[in-house]
Amino acid sequence: MNSNSSLPPATVGVKACARMLTSASTYDWMAKKYRHWRTRRAQNSLQREYDHSGRVAQKLISEQGSRVPRGPFAGLVLRPDAVGSALAPKLVGSYEAELHPVLEKIFHRDYLRIVDIGCAEGYYAVGLALRFPDTEVWAFDLNPDALKASAHLALLNHVHRQLLLGIECDHKRLNELCAPGTLVVCDIEGAESELFDLELAPNLRSADLLVEVHPSGNGTNQLDVLCRRFESTHTATVVASRGRLPAEYPELLRHLSPRDIAVALCEFRPPMHWVFWETRSKS
Repeated sequence: MNSNSSLPPATVGVKACARMLTSASTYDWMAKKYRHWRTRRAQNSLQREYDHSGRVAQKLISEQGSRVPRGPFAGLVLRPDAVGSALAPKLVGSYEAELHPVLEKIFHRDYLRIVDIGCAEGYYAVGLALRFPDTEVWAFDLNPDALKASAHLALLNHVHRQLLLGIECDHKRLNELCAPGTLVVCDIEGAESELFDLELAPNLRSADLLVEVHPSGNGTNQLDVLCRRFESTHTATVVASRGRLPAEYPELLRHLSPRDIAVALCEFRPPMHWVFWETRSKS
């Protein structure tokens, strides 16, 4: 099964995607294709481009192998598919490049435990296990296929003894895991403000948190809600999504067409934010 065959859940609304695509000249050609079309036609075309991204990913694997070539997880061996996200940017090393400086900061810390909630195929869980070889890594996902993929990815990268898998991370489980010296990484598609509740999981106060913040289903601005919630316990670094420039990846220019380069660098989702909350607790 190739999980790269359908758009990831974060892709909501063609207009939002078009705004993201026009945020850098990298994507001008794609944005023009969608800007004046009816929503259904534009969505179908976007799906075709996403499917083409999967084909480009397989081309990259055949030409360069399945190791991440650059970035914070350079050397990570990938599976030939992804769960809920595009595979090609991971093979390029451009996936969530906005977070690379934050991750480099994280790598200079000593964590006793890492918790990845919404782990998908294990890109972050296994990547972090490689960077923290002496640290226990928990990976949670409600999708059983994602957990199977994470287990396989851990085996490919020889960190399977380090990785602990779970289906649901509720408030009780999260609170139990958040001892001092814990890093929590989270991507749960809009349920962030529900899970990250200091009254139900008070031990969050002593953990560092790297959270992908999505629009909520009820229109609540989760970024504002969460930043207010943690303002007395953590220092926040807010990171906004941005486009990609082909010039930053010159190796792609040698063997890919302009269309292939664009879809290889595109993550097919609307503008969004991440927040790295660093605990002020010294305990």
